[in-house]
Amino acid sequence: MQGGLVRAVGSGRDWEENKTIDTVEWWYRAHNLMVKHGQPQRQLIPRLVRESKMKFRPRAQALLKRLATLNVPVLIVSAGLSDMIEEFLRQNDALTENVTVCSNRLNYAADRVPQSFCPEPPITSYTKASAYRASSTFFEAHANRTTLLVLGDSCTDIDSAENVPYKHMLTIGFLNAKRIEDAPKHAEAYDALVLGNHGSLSGVEALVDDVYLGTWQAEKLVKSGLSGKSSANLAALADIPSPSPAPAPPTAE
Repeated sequence: MQGGLVRAVGSGRDWEENKTIDTVEWWYRAHNLMVKHGQPQRQLIPRLVRESKMKFRPRAQALLKRLATLNVPVLIVSAGLSDMIEEFLRQNDALTENVTVCSNRLNYAADRVPQSFCPEPPITSYTKASAYRASSTFFEAHANRTTLLVLGDSCTDIDSAENVPYKHMLTIGFLNAKRIEDAPKHAEAYDALVLGNHGSLSGVEALVDDVYLGTWQAEKLVKSGLSGKSSANLAALADIPSPSPAPAPPTAE
């Protein structure tokens, strides 16, 4: 049964090479096949995750720990399965209270096999702009947070910030196996790039600390009654450059 599922889903993956294919329809098809074949069974998810090849980038766990310590809200937007993502985070002690996963979720109800999926329509690699609607509760709870740090490995990942109110935003892209010479769209879309499949997130850690320090300085100045140095000057106080066209973005190995 499981082999039939793999073959059926694999046969529909032409969208990766043929961009004219309706990718939302592909996700519908994949989800319907999973429900039809009753996979993955709920009790198997922990083992599937444990035996998978999923692993964190260097310093990713340290970054998540730092964000949890600073109580920074984290929204993970993925076209995958939230059940798998949450289990992976749980097994690595990274599913903290500040983390919310916005992804496609399996609905098991009282059964051990999936009965349906949500949300509707599904979140795909090309519809991440729907994250604001799908995570409305998250954004309502953090409406006072107006600085965004968006990380992604495809140009469409930035769409997750669409419709989100913000005052300051920085975007960091992962090239994975691509060479920077072969990724002009990434260089244009993101403010900074992390090179290689194993590129470290140490630079992002430092950036988070800079933003946190800048926020603290801004609040202290406002409380001191100093004009012209309010939280609206967060970018300057934290030494965050305003995004501007450049021949090539900064990179990190």
